[in-house]
Amino acid sequence: MRPRILILSTAFTPLIGGSELAIQHIAGVLVGFDFDVVTGRYNKEARAQENIGNIHIFRAGGRFSNFSFILPKIFLPVMMAITAIRLIWKYKYVAIHAYQASQAAGGGLLVSWMFPKIPFIITLQEGKNLSTQSPLLRWFRTRIIRRACLVTAISNYLVSYALSQKARSVMMIPNGVDVGLFSPAPILSSDPIIITVSRLVPKNGILSLLNAFMIVRDQIPNAQLVIVGDGPLRKEVEQFISVKGLKDQILLKGTIVYEQLPEMIRKAMVFARPSKSEGLGTAFLEAMACGVPIVGPLIGGISDFLKNEKTGLVCDSEDPKDIAKQLIRIISGKDLRERLRENGQKLVAERYTWDIVASSMQRIYEQFT
Repeated sequence: MRPRILILSTAFTPLIGGSELAIQHIAGVLVGFDFDVVTGRYNKEARAQENIGNIHIFRAGGRFSNFSFILPKIFLPVMMAITAIRLIWKYKYVAIHAYQASQAAGGGLLVSWMFPKIPFIITLQEGKNLSTQSPLLRWFRTRIIRRACLVTAISNYLVSYALSQKARSVMMIPNGVDVGLFSPAPILSSDPIIITVSRLVPKNGILSLLNAFMIVRDQIPNAQLVIVGDGPLRKEVEQFISVKGLKDQILLKGTIVYEQLPEMIRKAMVFARPSKSEGLGTAFLEAMACGVPIVGPLIGGISDFLKNEKTGLVCDSEDPKDIAKQLIRIISGKDLRERLRENGQKLVAERYTWDIVASSMQRIYEQFT
């Protein structure tokens, strides 16, 4: 019988984010394990149970799925805990593994109190500025982190955070990149296209990037900015484009199918995201894997892989002039682009493939078998 891991994740397929991709890719590599994923059921169309390879999905929520707007904050930890407890009564688990110290991990905390002999692992993937959240949320997250026998974190920034919360044991295991999907184009782009892949929220600095693009355009009139993503700032972005009369130069693509993302990135000459906070910054790594140079700030997890003048160019996320300066340097400098492209691809291949990440996770799971 294969070892069995109980995974708790606030969301899972068809909802896709960093945690969901990590679970799918790690499980896809670790075929010697079975993974039972307990997640939320956010609409009635989602099946209560579903199997995808060695992943067995159990969606908690039942009749509460009609109240998805409050389910994550009120019902989800308890509903996930109930589902997990039923599974523990039925199966023997090597470990309970919660992704992100949030609602799903709250359910894991409850389960861990009831079954203290099963190792409780947490993976920190948070990209928000954790110090600015409410005291109640910070207290809740600290309780979860201290309960876990092991905390894995996707960046050194989050390792430091976990240690500051007095975690018992911490290990850095980043998220990976699907290098089979995100790979360079045979012929690199010669068009001055800037791309950003980002939720349109304040922390991702989209307004700073728009203002930087106006400066770039003054020097490179045929430059384009492609924005992939959606969010609460969409109307503000649309208004900016309309007022400036730039609908042909700033292309707002919205949310696209994940498998179509590499093709869009490959058409660009440079990737930029002047973030205010990042747990890791997987979108940067995906661009690097595609052979597209990056521009970003040294904040959060980005500093793990962004080495100025080597794997990308560093910018001040609060200064559109500085962002524009770095973008213009890459667009205008063929030798610079080539150096950044080669170094970026090499770094991803050496440290950020899913095979490497899954091997690290396998060693952890095998400690408990």
